Amino acid sequence: MSEDKPLDGKLTQYGFEWGPLTVERSCSHKGTAVLTVKTPKGIIQIQSSPSGKTHVGVWSGIMANSYRRVAYISSKITGWKYEK
Repeated sequence: MSEDKPLDGKLTQYGFEWGPLTVERSCSHKGTAVLTVKTPKGIIQIQSSPSGKTHVGVWSGIMANSYRRVAYISSKITGWKYEK
């Protein structure tokens, strides 16, 4: 049985690259922060406000830099719900 090699990582200006992933802080405004995870075929964005409200957006891209939103999840006081 062969051993898996650990993935190499490197720091970038706004986050880090780890194997096929790029994790970056995207922006902030009035205490709300956005974190972006890029993969070779899509993007996941997580947004969180100071009150705890959280949004998760998922985009899928068939061609480089051509993305369409495929899912959006939002937390409200009542909990998580799936929205398209």
